[in-house]
Order: sequence, then structure tokens, then C-alpha cells
Amino acid sequence: MCQHSEQNPADLVFQIGPAFSTVLYEDTSPNEIKSKRNALWKVFELEKVKFYSVDALDLEPSLQAFTDSHRGSEVRLLSSNVKTEGNNLFEPYLIYEVLGKKIGFVSLTRATYQKTDPSFKVQPQDEAFNAVSEIINSQVDIFYVLGNVGPAMRKKISFLSKKPILFLGGDLMENNSTQLLVEGGRDFFAKAPDFGEGFGDIIVSSDVKDFKPSTSKSIGGLFHSFKAVILKEVRLKFNACSQALQSAQPQALPTEAAGH
Repeated sequence: MCQHSEQNPADLVFQIGPAFSTVLYEDTSPNEIKSKRNALWKVFELEKVKFYSVDALDLEPSLQAFTDSHRGSEVRLLSSNVKTEGNNLFEPYLIYEVLGKKIGFVSLTRATYQKTDPSFKVQPQDEAFNAVSEIINSQVDIFYVLGNVGPAMRKKISFLSKKPILFLGGDLMENNSTQLLVEGGRDFFAKAPDFGEGFGDIIVSSDVKDFKPSTSKSIGGLFHSFKAVILKEVRLKFNACSQALQSAQPQALPTEAAGH
């Protein structure tokens, strides 16, 4: 993925969790997990990832382990419903301007995946979206809602929103999609392959002529096209990406090396 981003630079790159889940590193030692997480942040920075949508699974085995690995990274952390002592632990929303239109990015995680860490709580998704949308509704033309949001909750959030929504991520159990799927006539859904097996490209244009009519959708005054890409095993060139991945070897990455 890192090599792909170097060869196909995008205007805006972001990641949706859980990329840092301990589920991905089963049968590995705590030191190996720490090393892999630190290496991931380095790769994300090489990919020029602007922000990361945090999932509750990322916060295992603890919130502290996740924030320690992120220390020193310039990648912004986004979550609208992970709370500590009633306050947002990460940025609750982001707004980016694209071709004269403003897109609000909201990140929602599912409380059902939280384990026993008492240092944070996960607010119900519809409550969190309602609170955020009340603040930024007048500022945006469309919402991108990121994270593990199932069909029933998507319908509930759509009812709360005054603006169209593009849901990205979906429930982990849902099938991947290769194009934008219409939900309710106004809102849309797209889901790239899970757990590092692939990624999604979204192309945004002000002119439908840039797309095939069958693959583009008009959302929030712009035309959007989505393509899911499956990563295949290929011979990687030795470059900055592979160099960063080599740091996943525990012996090569001291505890205090995060962000250096």
C-alpha cells in the first residue's frame, strides 16, 4: 500500500481502523506488537496519511499502548465517540475543502468491541453523530462517516442528518463493495477490503464527464467514484517503505524510538 501511494499520489489520504488491532498480531509477543505498531505509524507518514479514524479494537490491549505508539507522529487521530471523563479523547471531526465544497469527516466506533480498559468510554454512535452534526451542519455540504457502522445504525444516522452522507468502512461482517451503493436515495455506502488486504480509492470531481455514468454518484454537489483495490503479493522494491517495515523487527526498535 505504501509503494502504491508513492506511485499514485492522492490529494487526501486517510486510514480507517482497526489497523492497530492486537487481533492482527496474534501469537506475537508484546514487544513485537509494539514494534509493528511503531512501524505502521512510520509507513503512514511515508504514505502522507493526514488522519486516522480510530476504532476501539485499536485501543487493545490498552489506550496507553496505542497513544504511546502514536507519540511523535504527525498523523491526526479522529474519533467522534471515544471519550475520557466525558470529553473527546481524539479530534471529534475534521473539515476539508474539495473543489469549493466542504466535506465533514466524522469517525464512529462500535462500543461492542471495547474490552475492559476503564480509561475510556465509547458513546453510542447515533448520540455522537447528532452532537457533532449539530456543530458542523451549517459548515459542510456532505458528511463522510468513517468506521464500523452497521446497516441499522446507518439508517438511524441518516435520519438525524440534514446533509447527504457517504458511509465508509461499514460493519466488519459486511461484504466489500467495489462501487458506491445507494442507501435511502440520498446517502451512500462503500467498503474496502478489511485488515490490510486492500484499500479504497475515491475520486471526486465537479464534472460528471470525468467518470463513466455507471460508476459515479452525485453527493453534496460533487461527483464521487469509489474503487476497491485488493493488494496482491508482489516483488517490492527496496525503498523508504520497506525500510520502515524492517523496523518492525523488535530488536531493531527500542522502546523509546516511537516517532523518532
